[in-house]
Amino acid sequence: SEKSETEDNMKKLPAECRTNEGVTGVLVLSNWNLHDLPPEWNSLSDVQSLCLEHNFLSVWPQLPDAGMSCITALDLTSNSIEIIPEDIQLLIALKALHVSHNQLSYLPVQIWKLPSLRILDISHNHIASIGNVIKSATTLRSLNLTGNKIKVLVDEFGVLTGLMELKYAANPIEQPHESILAQGWNTVRSYLARLLDAHVSQQLSVPSFKLAAVAAEILHVQHVSEADASNNELEELPVLIGSWGAHLTHHMWLHHNHIKSLPVEIKAWVNLIELRIDHNKLQYLPPAMTCLHSLRRLIAGHNRLLEMPLGLGYLPELSVISMECNKLSSLPFDLCASSSLTQLSVDDNPVRTPPQSVVLAGLRQIMSFLKRMEEASSSYILDLRSLQLEAIDYEVMPVPGIKQLLLQENKIRTLSQMPLHDVEKIDMHNNPLESLDPIVTATSIQQLKVSHSGHSQEDSDSRLSSIPPGLSALQSLQLLDVTYNMIHSLPPSLVFVTSLTALKLSHNRLKELPSGMRQLQLLKILEISFNPIVIIPVELGLLTLLRRLRFDECPIESPCRAIAQQGVAVTLQYLHRLCNAQEKTGCLDLSGLALTDVPEEVAIITSLRELKIENSGLQKIPSGLLSMRNLEQLSVIPLSPFACGFPIHLHC
Repeated sequence: SEKSETEDNMKKLPAECRTNEGVTGVLVLSNWNLHDLPPEWNSLSDVQSLCLEHNFLSVWPQLPDAGMSCITALDLTSNSIEIIPEDIQLLIALKALHVSHNQLSYLPVQIWKLPSLRILDISHNHIASIGNVIKSATTLRSLNLTGNKIKVLVDEFGVLTGLMELKYAANPIEQPHESILAQGWNTVRSYLARLLDAHVSQQLSVPSFKLAAVAAEILHVQHVSEADASNNELEELPVLIGSWGAHLTHHMWLHHNHIKSLPVEIKAWVNLIELRIDHNKLQYLPPAMTCLHSLRRLIAGHNRLLEMPLGLGYLPELSVISMECNKLSSLPFDLCASSSLTQLSVDDNPVRTPPQSVVLAGLRQIMSFLKRMEEASSSYILDLRSLQLEAIDYEVMPVPGIKQLLLQENKIRTLSQMPLHDVEKIDMHNNPLESLDPIVTATSIQQLKVSHSGHSQEDSDSRLSSIPPGLSALQSLQLLDVTYNMIHSLPPSLVFVTSLTALKLSHNRLKELPSGMRQLQLLKILEISFNPIVIIPVELGLLTLLRRLRFDECPIESPCRAIAQQGVAVTLQYLHRLCNAQEKTGCLDLSGLALTDVPEEVAIITSLRELKIENSGLQKIPSGLLSMRNLEQLSVIPLSPFACGFPIHLHC
């Protein structure tokens, strides 16, 4: 019976402490209500395993000197021991020590230096800390710290590569972070080993640890030159992250986390070369980014960024910006100030400024676009020529107060999304604009060019076919240029744009000019060349400021060829005389115009009273003149009077 009980007690001891299947060298005194060891104890010298659990021992048992070096297992579980003496170092053969459920508040450093210790159970005591001397416990295989008051597992735990089991439940552990503790001892050991190495190398590497926070133990690493906390579960960075300051001279990798914002304290990273914050949940980057004067690579793709911070273009070393797969709608104009930027990635963003056609064209086109936008902020001239733009709207023109919009040589079909009310000049030369309707809102516009080049290969569908009647609302318009389009007719309301000084209509399909051209009293230039126009309205003669009239290659029948062939000056002089006779004097002087016949339009002037044709090549008098009821006097003096069949002077 006693042997059976002894064997049962022996089974509580670890296998390393059993000499064999018998009980040789094993002494079990469990549950004997001992307050001290009996005197007979001192006569024992061959005890290897001693079990004194569940007694009332308050002090460490005094072991016989002769047996100190033989004991391999000692179980003092559930006593009231407060102190483990320093002479425990004499237990050089001790492999297992159980002192759980006692009153211990600290451990002597000698316990960690026991050369044979494999198992240590100090659970359910009052131990508050274990110092870095733990690194000496290289022989330990199992350590139970459960139910103490330990707040910190020091980094030196990371060197215990032989420790297979560490129990630390029911402790108020603050370091390492709870997200590390929850993953078990192997993760804890690896994590602490990384931290321990970082203290020496100043290179912090804690990727893929499922970290939920940048814990205090990480921030305790001083003079960090580079850091990798990627592939974790970080949601934010503490403000103390800035404490690494100027020592952070290489990279900071925070990619593949859940970070929502960066603290302003990162401004202290003035020597940082690379910042990887891609694959997070960032919506904004702090303005403090512009303090990172040594930054060369900014990798921030796959976030939720709505905008890029202002000032990145002024970072002197920045050569790579990666912002793909975000929610950027525009790029900051000051980015164009960069002289070091060689790579900019904004793929898979809803970017509208610059337009996608510019973005797809590459960095050079992007920088050109941004530079022009930047210049527009001060000059109020938005020059977007030759950028292959396919569309333009207010998001592309966020600069307020633009006066001139230069869009030549693009692929724009509509301006329907543009606020044009302040624009004074729009030049859309060589664009496949579908309609001028949106431009009628540009009530301040003075110059409008929607022309094409003569050598353009665009088909007819890419050219204007009409001018909207609403254009009459543009009461400040001075120049209208629609050269090389497919316009068949002009709206009658065009003559109400009385501010016009130049009207360029060449190379269209116009057959006539609208009635009422006389109202364009400020018109100085009228170009209608290469149109099938037959009649030039007589009322153009009333436009006293008109100095340039181009009608090359038009099949003009009125005025007559004899007049038209003499050039613009003669034609304008002729039209002016016709209008003056029709509208005012009733007297028409066609002298000196080298006429060989009286133009038909003269007979239309029903109020004509006097007609004078001197120094002309006139051969005969049209019968239509003789039927004019109001004609009172006709004076004809041909160049060769005797060759004519009529008198020199004829009075009716």
